[in-house]
Amino acid sequence: MKKLKRHKGIVLFPYLVAYPVLIYVMVFLIFPILYLLFLSLSSTDQFSKVSIFKGLDNYLILLKDELFWKAFKQTFILTGIRVITIVPLSLLIAMGINNIKNTHLRNFYSMAYFSPVITTTTAIALVWMWIYDPTLGLANYILSLFGIPSQSFLLNTHIALFSIAIVSIWKDIGWFMIIFLAGLQGIPEHLYEAGEIDGINNWSRFRYITFPLLAPTFLLIMVVVMINSLREFTSIFVMTRGTISGEPGGPVNSTLTLSVSMYKDAFLYNKYGSGAAIAIILLIILGIFTIAQFRLYRVKWEY
Repeated sequence: MKKLKRHKGIVLFPYLVAYPVLIYVMVFLIFPILYLLFLSLSSTDQFSKVSIFKGLDNYLILLKDELFWKAFKQTFILTGIRVITIVPLSLLIAMGINNIKNTHLRNFYSMAYFSPVITTTTAIALVWMWIYDPTLGLANYILSLFGIPSQSFLLNTHIALFSIAIVSIWKDIGWFMIIFLAGLQGIPEHLYEAGEIDGINNWSRFRYITFPLLAPTFLLIMVVVMINSLREFTSIFVMTRGTISGEPGGPVNSTLTLSVSMYKDAFLYNKYGSGAAIAIILLIILGIFTIAQFRLYRVKWEY
């Protein structure tokens, strides 16, 4: 009888341990997504209360909205800039730091590159607003040393999005550098020694040893960079509210992305149905890209 009770206790224990996690997932993940889906199929009145079930009308309206497609295009431009910049630069920095023999010097450079990651995005955005200032900013001072005229980085519709991309890249590159550095330090040294005996050059060493063994790290970084880029919000929100319109996404919607458009529809115009529809579309895009990247890198990972 005692053995039976003990057996039942052992069987029930994993479920008791899992319940808090299941409750957290239900309350903070599954329920919000289901409620978001419900909102995207409804409309709200002037008091922000759900009033009418509209089906797919919110999605159909968005698909006909030129501003939505502009935000869609600019979201992928920002994502592309970040991906093609962060991934190679963070890898180069990680390889450079990994080759430093002095442990203290290696730790110093690692912390120097990682420090922007642990700094709040709002503080970084405010500092970069000063750097980009047309009259007193550091960026224009540096340009003046090369005879380049002063630029209005955040007020010029042609370069505002690229200016914000530079800020987000500068903030995040240290995080991915640390991940690459951990991956590089996990590669067995005897493989490099065997390559030296065979007389391979630095490029062959990277191509046939480093790159294949970093495939899981590349997968992780590509997925995380893509997700972070598609939902980039804080830096755009803080740095573009000072434009003529006073709304995030300026000037003239040149930095409007899906996440900013979602915020404006839901919290500035009280169109919660439209904002929720944008959020669902963004969630679908994230899911598609994540699954596609896992399938793309699966063969290399197994290899």
